[in-house]
Amino acid sequence: VKVYPNPANNRVSFSEEIELATLINQKGVEIKSVQNDKQMELDDVPPGFYFIRMRTKEGEQVFTKLVVFRP
Repeated sequence: VKVYPNPANNRVSFSEEIELATLINQKGVEIKSVQNDKQMELDDVPPGFYFIRMRTKEGEQVFTKLVVFRP
């Protein structure tokens, strides 16, 4: 699963529909989640470094880093 753009500003997209995607901060706190979607809105997320934990429709777990910035 690809996550783009990275760094991201207002939204991040996934290369395929994700069953569940959770944005996690550096302290391990879950910030927000989306279900059965191909994107996540980031308007309410402060700039910084995050992790995204994703579960695909096939049940595969994927983790990736994400940078949120505000120009």
